[in-house]
Amino acid sequence: MNGHSLGGLFSLHAMHSRPGLFTAHVALSPSIHWGNKVTLPKLKRYLSSQDNLNQFLYVNLGDEGFQVIDDSAIAMREGFLELKAFLEETKPNGLRFKIEHLQTLPHVATLMTGLVNSTNELYRNWSVPFRVFTEGPEGFDKHFKLLSQDLFQEIKPRKGAINFASYYITGLDSPEKGMELLQYNAGLYSDSAWVLLNLAKGYEERGDQDKAKQQAMLALGKIKSHEENLKTTIDEFIAGFDTEE
Repeated sequence: MNGHSLGGLFSLHAMHSRPGLFTAHVALSPSIHWGNKVTLPKLKRYLSSQDNLNQFLYVNLGDEGFQVIDDSAIAMREGFLELKAFLEETKPNGLRFKIEHLQTLPHVATLMTGLVNSTNELYRNWSVPFRVFTEGPEGFDKHFKLLSQDLFQEIKPRKGAINFASYYITGLDSPEKGMELLQYNAGLYSDSAWVLLNLAKGYEERGDQDKAKQQAMLALGKIKSHEENLKTTIDEFIAGFDTEE
């Protein structure tokens, strides 16, 4: 959940009042001072009372209290600094947070900057770096374990990404690593006819005709009702072995 100004305050309110709704909260220049800062002590009590939060929080503030100096802006700044000090000193267990004081930005500009910065922080491990390709299944396991920890739920690598990595690595003269990735993909997506067919093609390219035909037959058994075109492709692949015989 994200919000700016009063919306940012609402995001902080939701975090402590309905903690099961979201695992990520973004508060951009939140109006923490509103209502005599009633939300701040409730949020601090909530964050202090949990054994393992499993939540992400991003908060920022701009030039409020610096370039813009009035009672409201100063109170907003003081509330932000109180929250910042609390987070940095207590480091609540299981809370992944980032808090930024963007003193050169006006109130309205913290919205766009904060959306970019919070998204980059929340999904810091979303992109799969090239080194993961070269490390094979172990690299994918390690990377997606980190991503799952970041997002507080199990995230599996996409079957298309693993398949691409396999052929990419094979093209870099690492056919064994490429094959390991095809087998890894089949382990993760054993019900996918497309994945099993690609494993069959991998065996064929490496000269193992028996395993290629075996995997293609398994793929045929996983065809879904909407995969008629894929079924035709698999049938033609299997027919090629019968012709050779």
